[in-house]
Amino acid sequence: MFDVRCPGIVSRFSFAEGKPGPYEQIVGNLPVRVVSPSLQKFKNQVDALRQSVVMLAINEGTASAPKRAGHAMAVSGYGRITRGLTSLNCIVVHDGWSDEAFINYDFQGFMDKNGVFM
Repeated sequence: MFDVRCPGIVSRFSFAEGKPGPYEQIVGNLPVRVVSPSLQKFKNQVDALRQSVVMLAINEGTASAPKRAGHAMAVSGYGRITRGLTSLNCIVVHDGWSDEAFINYDFQGFMDKNGVFM
């Protein structure tokens, strides 16, 4: 069903109720969500020129009163940043608020990591 207020928005249908929906007309593969995807998974997507989105969350609160804050970003590349003996394994993202950013994918402070792969 199309939302008459905004024709670009498609409402979800309840398949449990047996209602037909626009999902029957999807061509191609549906995106796949992966919990805690490896850096290599994103590298493979970039190398194959396939799209992916990373969702990362950090704790903006305290250990005793955590406050989850997260963001979803399109992945456009990967790389390693090295300074002296220290190296960071990074994904390159576009977050919609700025230009490209390098995210240290090995950062231990993430509360969770998720990916969507198309």
